[in-house]
Amino acid sequence: MALDAPGLQSMLVPVYSPVEGSSVSWLSWPPYLSFSTSSPGLARQSVHYPARRQRLRQGASNSASALGPANFSDLAPFTFCPTFGETDELGQVYGSQALLKTRTHVGSSDRIRRVIRRAMAGLPITIGILGGSISSCHGLDATAAHPLGNPIGPNCYPHRIFTWLNDVFPHPANELTNGALRRTGTAYYGFCSAMHLPDRVDLVIVEFDTEDPKVKGLLYEEYLANPDKVSQSYFIDPVLANAKGHELLADTVISFLESEICTVWDEAALEADLAGLSPPVLGDASLMSGSQANTAPSLLGGKGLRKGSEPGAEGSDELKGNLGLSKTAKAGYSKVPAYRIHDKPHTLASFREIKPSCASANDLINPLPQSVFINSGWSPVAPKLDAEDERHYWFSEKPGSLIKIPLKVSGGDIAVYYQKGPKKEGWGTVKCWVDDNVNGAVEIPGFWDQDHAKPVISQVDRGVGKGSHYVVCELQGKPTDQAKFKIYGIFSS
Repeated sequence: MALDAPGLQSMLVPVYSPVEGSSVSWLSWPPYLSFSTSSPGLARQSVHYPARRQRLRQGASNSASALGPANFSDLAPFTFCPTFGETDELGQVYGSQALLKTRTHVGSSDRIRRVIRRAMAGLPITIGILGGSISSCHGLDATAAHPLGNPIGPNCYPHRIFTWLNDVFPHPANELTNGALRRTGTAYYGFCSAMHLPDRVDLVIVEFDTEDPKVKGLLYEEYLANPDKVSQSYFIDPVLANAKGHELLADTVISFLESEICTVWDEAALEADLAGLSPPVLGDASLMSGSQANTAPSLLGGKGLRKGSEPGAEGSDELKGNLGLSKTAKAGYSKVPAYRIHDKPHTLASFREIKPSCASANDLINPLPQSVFINSGWSPVAPKLDAEDERHYWFSEKPGSLIKIPLKVSGGDIAVYYQKGPKKEGWGTVKCWVDDNVNGAVEIPGFWDQDHAKPVISQVDRGVGKGSHYVVCELQGKPTDQAKFKIYGIFSS
């Protein structure tokens, strides 16, 4: 299926090459069109990064790329190990206590370490970024193609993290996809994240600081002591981060990944000592036995913990490689319970597995057919290149206009994702219902008393039967009234 030209700007996927002086390619997603431009390299912008990068490469060349036996009883070939040690530069810059505060919930880190083992085995890593204005680098590294900010600019944290990845685990097939959108939060990505990520992804980094509720972060105490200094040092304005702010974001993520790399190395050393085996070759894909060299589970691709899957089945979370966890360690895993966190005991019998569905105006691969808009009074609109809101949407300014949007339902909950704007700008109200349930229609106002516009989500029905349905939305008012409405998508659980 061809990709419409207006969608190319928002669906570009950067594919970096880790080789100095090589070209940087920009492939459209899906990869129908491509062009490349020469790059002077991927050196970091900060003063202390070039020296650190050289040390990382020296460590990598002494171990992984040489393909010699890796003796796990030796010290780790990474300059940042041990974590918070004398050679851990990020630990020395920020301090262990400050960095540990940034890790609100770590869990077992088993899936993160699985990705690290994949990288240690010499396999490529694919990273996806989901987020809002910060992750889309709003206000930073502007170019002619991205006048409001380049999502993969050299000062932005996605670029910094990917540069670090290629320093530590260089591979020509490493990839990064920045699927962030300005002014977009989890209300959207909870249903439509698949449209902004590759089909297979190893690591997904999410950031919704400016769109979702916040927690006290790394700069909280410093901000209390000197608000002006923090604002000038890390922010362009009260919302957007500058280059130093993006460096701070990248460093906190990199510090966590480096600590996990050290842990994986220590685990491998312990397993090798206990087994009395000759150390494996770091960088050899045979570390993942059988078909895992090509089909190693990704962060979102495993089935081992999912309902109905069998241990050891293809795509399960069980790994057989020498660097994987033992079967004894995995025996503590249990199946995912067949209910949701907020379910009550008397509702468990009616549980239905959730499979989020997204009928979004941003879907340029499978857009709504034109027949949906003919004589409906609604039309699909592509954002302008310099628009603050970079989402596609369905728009109407004719009261009485009616649009019918098809979608598939699994869990039974259905919601509308739309924009609320200032009342003085003439935003109107719609009524939405599912199928022919007109009596159950929900009225959704598209205005509020604030001076700015914001995307919001409202539920219009629940308990809808599994299968194909359609949602109808009608702009309210008389034909002579002035009213308009903007819908970004229809979602179902």
